[in-house]
Amino acid sequence: MAAIISFAPFGVLVAAFLVLPCSSRAGSFLRPSAASHLAVDDLAVDGDSMSCSPLNNHGSFSTVTVKIGSPPQTFALVADTGSDDLIVQSCICKASHHCPESFGSCFQGTNKSSTFALDPAPKEVFIRFGSGDIESVLASDIASVGLATALMNNSLLLMVQEALKIEGQFEGILGLGRPHRGATSVLEIGEDRELPDHRRTGQPGTPEHGGPKIEGFLEAANVDRFSMCFNEKTDGVLRLNAPKGTNNMASVGEMHWGLDFQGISIGKKSDPVKFCSPGSKKPGMQSACGIIPDSGTTMIMGPKDQISTLFEDLCSRWPRCQSMHDKLVAKLNMTAAQKINEVPYLVQKEAEESEQLAPTMQDLLDSFHDAYAKANTGDSEMPVPQNYPGAAGQGDYGEMKPDMATAAPTRSSTFQLLLQSCSSWGKSVNLNKEMPSLFFNVAGKEGASDVLELKPEMYVAEMPMEMVHTKRATMFGLPVIEVTKSVEMGCVPTFETMEYETQLNGPVWIFGTPLFYAFQVHYDRLAEPPTIAFLREPCGACVDGHPQVKTAALIGERLETSVTGGYLRRITTESREPKVDTKEPF
Repeated sequence: MAAIISFAPFGVLVAAFLVLPCSSRAGSFLRPSAASHLAVDDLAVDGDSMSCSPLNNHGSFSTVTVKIGSPPQTFALVADTGSDDLIVQSCICKASHHCPESFGSCFQGTNKSSTFALDPAPKEVFIRFGSGDIESVLASDIASVGLATALMNNSLLLMVQEALKIEGQFEGILGLGRPHRGATSVLEIGEDRELPDHRRTGQPGTPEHGGPKIEGFLEAANVDRFSMCFNEKTDGVLRLNAPKGTNNMASVGEMHWGLDFQGISIGKKSDPVKFCSPGSKKPGMQSACGIIPDSGTTMIMGPKDQISTLFEDLCSRWPRCQSMHDKLVAKLNMTAAQKINEVPYLVQKEAEESEQLAPTMQDLLDSFHDAYAKANTGDSEMPVPQNYPGAAGQGDYGEMKPDMATAAPTRSSTFQLLLQSCSSWGKSVNLNKEMPSLFFNVAGKEGASDVLELKPEMYVAEMPMEMVHTKRATMFGLPVIEVTKSVEMGCVPTFETMEYETQLNGPVWIFGTPLFYAFQVHYDRLAEPPTIAFLREPCGACVDGHPQVKTAALIGERLETSVTGGYLRRITTESREPKVDTKEPF
């Protein structure tokens, strides 16, 4: 389960909305319908046979079509392996202005769905995600995904209020999280609405937990296995009751779909890793690191120090980056003891040399010069693109700091700035041929293991970003620095920082959407423990609820407008953060 979930009697909110006229949308929604006594046996539940649903690609995330009610109301819900529940935006949320209009469609039950049921004293559910909180009401109705249909018996969560850090469309979540054997996913907390501290009350399945269980869609629809994969420029596929996978790895995580993460090899899968090696595991730990495959997270997320180490190694193994870094170090070959007022003179002298610097090189030199100057005046944060995941407030690995011993940039800084300038390289540059592959070493609880290769086209993406350029000029005979800003397409590594430290499994990484473009990720809920597998097969397509093999390749057609020749994925929508609560165990 990817969130702290608690629930209480639904009181004040109901009273507030019952004063509205019965003809109002919110008021009519809250009156119990004729379906209040609907039994599970009244509905046909079809989940035993294989079916599928398209995964609509929004760039930074994907949604799945979910139909709820009779007649069905259609919603685009985030297909999220990091959470458990079926959550849909209630029209109450819109009517009370607790959900923005940009979120999209909302669900109305009474007087619109003949199968809708709401208890006379409905329960209020509070869900704390890593990206914010959701307040919901428990209700009943039928739901379908592809050809699978189920009665959500008092387990349909109607979102009535939210405090999420999400921009744009968000109609709800189709939770596809790890099953919890014999666990309950709610806590009785009474009227005070105080979210309990899970570190005091224990985890689901422990004696401290009480209250009824909220059943997810997969369980209600008898879906034992499913798989997910994404296609570029077209829909991906969610397969329900997919065939058994191969090389199944038992989930190490007790709360999440998680595996033993044994580091990243660069260039060759046999190359040694710099972090998360099994040998670095401390006594009493289950693994040195953990990793969660999460379809609802845009980026690959990990600890700041480990991501910085990865970027350092990538630069040293990428000739273009290492060459640029060597030139920058040579140009800024000075010690921190040199006076700061000497720097402008040195840079100006270098610019006047017969061998002029290319514009990109000059921009990088200016950037590092400014970083050095700010480091010596107590302000060490370098301006970076505002919407880039490494920007201040969005991931600290984006800070461009020179090495204070030599005033030279780090390879990590060179790597990031060099990618940002990819539009100046020309479309003949193919990063797949220049940069090394990354090999993620993962293992299951019972010994099975796998090595997952991500080529540069999988871990580098194009993204619009605000670029800052500096130019040295004179005004009234005095030297000045002109600063200009522009929005340009650049390239970024699809990594972002997140600190998720656990006692048993060390730092935990989130393996976001890049994984699902490279593999069919297969989940077996029936196995004990539940298992994960990575299939090297084309994603395929879903037509009329049936999976089809024939489709475009995983990455798809080339984009002629691309700044890098068309083979990189372009992300133009807001990056989605994980819904995992980093205070929870793995």
